[in-house]
Amino acid sequence: SEREPTQVFRLLETVYRAFDLEGSKAGVFKVETVGDSYVAVTGLPDAREDHAVMIAKYAIKCLLKFNVLAKRLEPHLGPGTASLGMRFGLHSGPVTAGVLRGEKSRFQLFGDTINVASRMESTGEKNMIQVSQDTADLLTSAGKGHWLVPRDNPVSAKGKGLVETYWLQPNKRRPSMNTASMRLSVEGSNDGYGMSSSGGREELEVHRALSKSWKNINIENGVSIAKERLIRWNAAILESFLLKIVEQRNAKEGGDYTVSPLAEVNDFTPSEEDKVLLFTEKLCEKVMFPDDSYSEEYPVVLVGTSIDPKARAQLLEYVAIIASKYRDVPFHNFDHASHVTMSANKLLNRVCTAFVSEEEDFASVAARTFGISADPLAQFVIVFSSLVHDVDHQGVPNAQLIKEQDPLCEKYDNRSVAEKRSIAIAWDILMEDRFVDLQGAIFTNSREMMRFRQLLMNTVLATDIADKERSKAGKIRWQKAFHPSDPNVLDDTSEKPENIRSLKATLVFEQIMQASDVSHTMQHWHTFKKWNKRLYSELSKAYREERGASDPRENWYGGEIGFFDFYIIPLAKKLRECGVFGSAASEYLDYAVENRRRWEEEGKEIAIKMVNDYDAQHLRDDVLDEEDANDLQREEDEGEDFGQSGLSSIMSYNEHDSKGEEDEEEASAFDSTNYSGRETPFDDEIV
Repeated sequence: SEREPTQVFRLLETVYRAFDLEGSKAGVFKVETVGDSYVAVTGLPDAREDHAVMIAKYAIKCLLKFNVLAKRLEPHLGPGTASLGMRFGLHSGPVTAGVLRGEKSRFQLFGDTINVASRMESTGEKNMIQVSQDTADLLTSAGKGHWLVPRDNPVSAKGKGLVETYWLQPNKRRPSMNTASMRLSVEGSNDGYGMSSSGGREELEVHRALSKSWKNINIENGVSIAKERLIRWNAAILESFLLKIVEQRNAKEGGDYTVSPLAEVNDFTPSEEDKVLLFTEKLCEKVMFPDDSYSEEYPVVLVGTSIDPKARAQLLEYVAIIASKYRDVPFHNFDHASHVTMSANKLLNRVCTAFVSEEEDFASVAARTFGISADPLAQFVIVFSSLVHDVDHQGVPNAQLIKEQDPLCEKYDNRSVAEKRSIAIAWDILMEDRFVDLQGAIFTNSREMMRFRQLLMNTVLATDIADKERSKAGKIRWQKAFHPSDPNVLDDTSEKPENIRSLKATLVFEQIMQASDVSHTMQHWHTFKKWNKRLYSELSKAYREERGASDPRENWYGGEIGFFDFYIIPLAKKLRECGVFGSAASEYLDYAVENRRRWEEEGKEIAIKMVNDYDAQHLRDDVLDEEDANDLQREEDEGEDFGQSGLSSIMSYNEHDSKGEEDEEEASAFDSTNYSGRETPFDDEIV
């Protein structure tokens, strides 16, 4: 739901091809692929005694291969690709095999064995290999029982009831004689960090195996590496739209590009007046689009076309600087900006390929999309806005900044403070002299620069949905553009058609920005839950630090229901009402409705768990912080003791050193009690 179908296709094609190659080496027979499910079997067509061992090894290799490929594909498929995972399920038993005849004959397997294998997969967990009892028995008989760890609780499998299953450990070694009788998953045990070992040990084993695999191909699973991938991906997205600007500019100048050109930077140099960004001006109701937005020419990037190397390097540097300006807060961080950019890119691509029939030409598409599909500069601004819209966000709402009398509030007239701050930072950095080549690649004259600035302000400020005055004005503008016959809206018959088109285009861009900013609510359920948890963490952190007006624990469940009903679903309906997003509009609305339904059914339980997990985590942090403070104070006290005269220091030290063994044992026991006491209350709280 976060990505284009072509991106999903590329991911599956790459992964399935790698699985096929591994299968051919291991003698594993691929049966079929059904969507994102891959079905393979050993012992067919040729029987073999070690079929359970071979399919287990194959599953391990495929799991490792998938995680490596996901990391390699992230620069091409966007943020979050590296964190994708797979579930694996194994079962052994008899099957009926045959070729179903017909127009498209194919080999298939039938029988209960296939059904149980499917249940093993569907009831599994991310990056884990679940094994049935029958397969576990065969592995144990083959001397591979040390690969298995019993799952804590029986699994409820459709049509089978409760069944005992096992986790297959990729790199688990045979235990020594001293530890052979020790069970890894001990109910109620603790790993020393306030986490139950039964839920984390298996993940740790997989993580170690995958980390070793990544190291072999020079990929580290570090925060800096992940951030660098995001930076390069965002820069590549911006470059793709910048290439359209350059190509359209070259086409207007009548260049002959039978040989792939290298675009030259134009000679335009912004004046000091052009560089000034003022928020005192009234926000533009509509940003005028050029007449050639409706021409028959379409900005198609020729193969081999590129922007000036200096501009390209500056673009990457600019994105890196923007990334560094994002704060380390749970939600409004650079990951969020990348996620918003990915959604905006997806919606823009739907607009730019919005052909309803083969007979439709570029000019008619441009007219139907209000000139957006043929205006690469405007497209670039939207992606740019998505990237920078939350720069330097403090993790608290504007109302809190105003309450705290933040210096920014006076500067920005107590309105859309965080958004204006983000715009100002992004614009000021872009206007620096070191980005002069990048500026030249984007702007050709003052008029384009002004349009860029206006669109940047309109789209980013549109994300401040708490601004009631702007929201009210936005509703009037929407009615004027898309429902001019509405009796509740003054009918301005003198409005020129081109002005209405520009108004519609401006509103569409604002809708793209607003929808992308909360796109997690209109995507897959798992995506929604992930970002919902991050938002809760951010608001809870703010409240805990006395920077929040209300406690999010009090009505998180009901608040989300209201957010869906009064903002998300109406917003998704507007996307469809625009008429320029094709099937993506229905997709966003369907996901919004479905997520709202599931939250109504499951949200209470999810919210309770989220609250309890967050409270338990911060209870641990509070105790650890207190102990760290006590340790620091003790060290300072000891330092003060040794800071007295040399005689008293030596006497104090000798006096302490001359204590009897009984005192030493007592002191040692006291230290040990303190250390273990750090974990004991956590167990009680978690239980």
